[in-house]
Amino acid sequence: MSLSAREFDAWLNEAGLPAGSADIARHTGRRLSTITTQRFRSRITEDVVVKLSRSFNLDPLTALAYFEPYQGLDVDRRPPSTAELISQLTHNDLLVELLSRNKADLARLLGANYLISPIPHPDGVRKWIDAIDPGNIRSEMSARSGIATTNLSTLMSENKLAPDLAILAASIADVSPLGGLVVSGLLDPEEAGWPAQGRENALRDLEDLALLDLVDQRLKSLRRRLKKKIDSQDTAQALWETLG
Repeated sequence: MSLSAREFDAWLNEAGLPAGSADIARHTGRRLSTITTQRFRSRITEDVVVKLSRSFNLDPLTALAYFEPYQGLDVDRRPPSTAELISQLTHNDLLVELLSRNKADLARLLGANYLISPIPHPDGVRKWIDAIDPGNIRSEMSARSGIATTNLSTLMSENKLAPDLAILAASIADVSPLGGLVVSGLLDPEEAGWPAQGRENALRDLEDLALLDLVDQRLKSLRRRLKKKIDSQDTAQALWETLG
């Protein structure tokens, strides 16, 4: 989904922001040609609004809610569930916690120096979808969006989720739509009202067996992703050798 140039210009005017494409490009870090093309085609991407809002110390969530596709977005500020918070922990976060619980000396060392992984993280989109899945989320997303499940799977494998798909997934799972905008990287956790230290607290509250099970799942997932990457590289190398 994208935003209309008409609404974008109206928002710029109402917010008192510079309307020139060169100014917008400078404040958002996008190329001037990109901004010009988006305005000409009336397909402004959401990240332009978010980055421009940040540049002028405006609330990105309130800014997005100005636009027709996202009206009311700033109303549903339900906090993320524990499952959503845990889904945004990496295997490194989990392993550090596991080691810290079992070795006092490591706990002192790691606890003093380790910072939890930032969001978004690799495979965070898929893990969020899995965390909120009521049992049929992929088929429902496919049916409602018209996107084939195989294409949805590819997007998740590439850790991509367009804002409209994120909100669709949240509506199917009956969770706050803001979670998907966080895990896909459009909004920062604090901009979406995620609690400070929320992931850290959820991690510490995990029972030992649950933590072990989660570590096992994440390592298996990591192995699958690495194997797929290696297989893809081997295929590419074989193709080059054939062409050569």
